[in-house]
Formats: sequence, C-alpha cells, structure tokens
Amino acid sequence: NALILFFISLIITCFSLFVNAFAWKKLSFYLGIKKIKIDLISLYLRTNILKYIPGGLCHFIERIRELNSLNSSFNVFLLIALEPFLMLIAAFLWIPLGGFNLAFKVFSLAPLLILIPGLRSFFFKSLLNYTKVKLIEMNIINIDSDKLRYVNIFKSTFPYQVLILEMSFIFTRFFGFWFILKAFNISNEFTFFNCLASFSLSWVVGLIVPAAPGGVGVFEATFLLLTVNLMDEASILSSLLWYRLISTISDVIVFIWARLINQRKSLNLQ
Repeated sequence: NALILFFISLIITCFSLFVNAFAWKKLSFYLGIKKIKIDLISLYLRTNILKYIPGGLCHFIERIRELNSLNSSFNVFLLIALEPFLMLIAAFLWIPLGGFNLAFKVFSLAPLLILIPGLRSFFFKSLLNYTKVKLIEMNIINIDSDKLRYVNIFKSTFPYQVLILEMSFIFTRFFGFWFILKAFNISNEFTFFNCLASFSLSWVVGLIVPAAPGGVGVFEATFLLLTVNLMDEASILSSLLWYRLISTISDVIVFIWARLINQRKSLNLQ
C-alpha cells in the first residue's frame, strides 16, 4: 500500500514539473517571446536539474545561454528574472489558508499589491534593476544598462494566467507530498489546508535562502519547525526524506524525457 502511494506521489510530482514548465512558456508569450526555434518546455525540464549544483544559478545560466542566440538578451533576461518571483508570489497566496495568526495571513497577501499597475511597475523595475546588476557583475548577462528605464510592459495587463499556473504548480507539488504523508499514516494529524500552507511557506524559504541548491535541507528544516508540535517528529522526518528522494527522482525522470525529446527533434532537423 505504501509503495502504491509513493508511486502516485512520483507521478504527481513529475506532472508538477510540466505545469511549471508550461507556466514559464506562458510567461515567454506574455513577454513577446514567441517565434523561436526551440521547445521551451523541453528546455525548462532539461535545465531544471541543474538547480542542485552549488550556487543555485546554473539552471538560469544554461537557459540564458541557449536562448540568447535566438532572441534579444533583454527579453531573455526578463523571462529568467521574473519567473522565480512569480513563483514566490504564487506560494505566498496559499499561506493564508493555514492556521497562522491573522497578522501573518495579511502579510502573506501583500504580494497582491502588484495587481495595482503603478506599484507593479515600481516594484518590478526596482527588482529587475537589482537582479540585472548582480547578473552583470557575475558575467552571466551583458545588456544595455539603461534599457530597464523604458520598460512599460508592467503597466499593461498582469500575467494572471502565469500566476494561476504557478499556483497550480505549488498545489500539485504539495499534493504529491500529501501522498507521502498518507504513506506514513500522518496525513490525518492536521488539516489539508494547514499542511498546504506550511508546505508553501517552507517552499518559499527553501527558494529564497542562498547557497541551498534546490532548497535541500532548508525546506525540510522549515516544515519540521512549523509542524513539530502537530505530529511525531520521527514520522515527519521520514516523510520529508522520502519526499526529497521522490522529488529528486522526478527531476531526473523529466530530465531524461526532455533530453530524449530534444535529441529526437535534432535528428529530425538533420
């Protein structure tokens, strides 16, 4: 029975990666990156595994390298830089469903302020300028330092579809974890939405903490801290270790799939 639940978790976790890749492709459409001779979903899945390399930037660097020859450096920079911040916003929006105090729930909804065009423009331009400087310092990108002043795209319609897809990614990711909890018979210890909120907050911390490739260790420590009073610590640790294993295996599976698809397309073009 537990093996079946592990297998279901693996399938769902693999599927979540496709959802995330599709959200990235939708973001490229929003930014006007459409007619390029590359499968963006395949590229995303091929490079996603590089997040485990120390430094946590190798997957971004590889995407920039492959896309720069096909589109403007500035559009590629926007695509790479915006995606993690949209994921963070999506994860924050699940947190108010949990049993946290009211003040923290209100704080978690603060990202919704970007729906206001003026605030959105100010926030993203500041964020992108900071990110751009860091990437230039690391010799990852080389773009016109003044271009960001003239970006008005964030005054237009917000990419709601991308945000909904990123929220779906977080939810699907969590749903795979939920089956791990079921395998250890601890899913009934606290409510589904409390668990979802704790998972989302842990995922946020794992994403933003530097020098934690793939969030390894940080996600687990945060979730354990949030739930240690709700269930047996040994059971939580076991479920977290199994979920990390399944998450890593799912990254490898979709990487192999994407490499095979890419190789087949390359052969067809020859």
